[in-house]
Amino acid sequence: MKVAIAPWGDPSPWKKSTYYLEEGGDSQGNRRKTESITSLKLLQEGVDKIYILVQDSALFTSKKEKEKGGINERAKECGNEVRAYNDLKDHEVIWPRTKFKDYPDLVERTKMYVECIARREGIGNAEAIVLPSNIAARFDGVPGLAYTEFKSDAKNYFIYSVGLLGLYEKLKGEVEKIEEVVVDTTHGINYFSTLSSNLGRDFASLVNVLGKGQVKVRYYSSVPMSSKEYTLTEVNKEVSPKLRAIDPQNLSGRGNSHVYYSLVYNSPLALIYSLEEYQDYKVGLDSVYSSVSLEGEGGLKVDYRLRDQVLNKADTTYLNILAKGLKEKLCKEKCGDWVEFNLLSTLSEEVYKSVSEASVQLIQHELYVLKKSVEKYCKDNNDITEVPYHKLYISDQEKAGDEGETGGKANGNIKRNAIAHAGLLKEFVKVKTEEGCKKILLSYDDWKKLKSAVYSR
Repeated sequence: MKVAIAPWGDPSPWKKSTYYLEEGGDSQGNRRKTESITSLKLLQEGVDKIYILVQDSALFTSKKEKEKGGINERAKECGNEVRAYNDLKDHEVIWPRTKFKDYPDLVERTKMYVECIARREGIGNAEAIVLPSNIAARFDGVPGLAYTEFKSDAKNYFIYSVGLLGLYEKLKGEVEKIEEVVVDTTHGINYFSTLSSNLGRDFASLVNVLGKGQVKVRYYSSVPMSSKEYTLTEVNKEVSPKLRAIDPQNLSGRGNSHVYYSLVYNSPLALIYSLEEYQDYKVGLDSVYSSVSLEGEGGLKVDYRLRDQVLNKADTTYLNILAKGLKEKLCKEKCGDWVEFNLLSTLSEEVYKSVSEASVQLIQHELYVLKKSVEKYCKDNNDITEVPYHKLYISDQEKAGDEGETGGKANGNIKRNAIAHAGLLKEFVKVKTEEGCKKILLSYDDWKKLKSAVYSR
């Protein structure tokens, strides 16, 4: 499955142009091309779903002079559908003629406007996701308009958070099908292009963990060849992007830090325990939109109530979605208590590979040592009922009497040892087996103490 993400600014002044795709072409070297007001028409081939990221200010634009081309036909038609197109003799403008009932109404009309333009350009598989904005626009002196100005003051972290939540909400049921994410910044403006690229990359990193891995991300933009010709060019690509770099000081909410540290400290057993305790925010796009209010009569101001928003930090939003997805994927019934050895081995490949290759090697080594210790014990015994790991574990370091390096008993060494031994500290782990030692199960003896010492801020 291939998904495309494209930021749009104000589509009303876009003119019909010829877009060429830089890559591919037929046997004669003729490149694919299309005539459209948007590059998405060329990019849509082979793409299953397209998500247009548009800000809630899209219906509040500057006036366009008719002598210089004015507004394109698509924007006129679709602007009329949402009661926002205005013919002002020498000028045209997209600006609401009727008031909005509330913020969800503003979102819906913006969404309808953008999707209408895409649909009339022959892009039938496009859906708009409306994001907050940070803008001030004024247009007065014209009778019949619903407002004289529009003001919004969203912070970048909130715009990012709504975008990431929107993408995940739309595609969470299909993450295992997604193989490629395409980001086209042709129509993005200013910071919105960079923000959208970051969204595409971070969303792909989530899919890489929650799906089947090996997700590709391709970034495109259009390079002008003339005033009416553009080449759609791939400017960058990534394969299996790593998890977003997170600042733990930016995390808020219960359980977030435990999940984060169990990931960066290479601790799959601790991750399972952390997911068991994790509580989802249960925030959706609709609830975010409903929490925003509109103020003013003649002048419209959007109050995002940023202090009250759950999605108040980008890192928190990202980790919340990751934890929620992992819990749904791994904890069909219940995480924690006794955890199968094979699950930890799977986590090293499917999850920790997105942290770093070093994490995978470290975890697999510690699992190998544990498995060999269990196999040695099982030679003289049937199933292990419940034994502390330190009674099974034999190492060269122990023979030399270096308990401090491997045991993790001293508080000063617990965190260092937890990182070095993939969270499988001998003094904290219990082991048992089933099915004649074929099935190995692990548990923490004192998770509360270990969590406090290693996996908390």
